[in-house]
Amino acid sequence: MDVPHDAILLRIFTSTADRFGLHPLYHAIVLRAREMHLSGATVFRGSIGFGQSNKLHHGQVFQLS
Repeated sequence: MDVPHDAILLRIFTSTADRFGLHPLYHAIVLRAREMHLSGATVFRGSIGFGQSNKLHHGQVFQLS
């Protein structure tokens, strides 16, 4: 595989609740990246984080004590 010398990293943050039609938005983004023949696409699920509002966002998988 030829690796380009110059590359761009694109990060897209979405919620698991975001939809594109009947599918999760992240699924549609990965499929579109594949159609565009991009080098790769990976979906990561964040367990906890915060944004500009400084409000914590977390999945309901576990509760922090």
